[in-house]
Amino acid sequence: MPPPNLRLSVVRRDGLNEQEVESIGRQYVDKDVKGHATLPAAAIRARNLTFDPNGEPFSRHANVLGWDDDDARNRLAASALAEASVLTKY
Repeated sequence: MPPPNLRLSVVRRDGLNEQEVESIGRQYVDKDVKGHATLPAAAIRARNLTFDPNGEPFSRHANVLGWDDDDARNRLAASALAEASVLTKY
């Protein structure tokens, strides 16, 4: 689900190995992060969502934008994204 500001924070991970993704999570999300989900950008675009690759607070950061104001629609989109994702636990 997107946060209240409707700007879902993500990492553009092309070319990164699992250890590098984990390191970004521990540095910028939570030192005790337990894992991450990976999904293709096409899955996000298929839900009519877009990316803002703003590079803040790190170079590979982006926000997923275009969420609806309707929580029910966002739940459907988030559910579809979860189905398209692969979970990696640490």
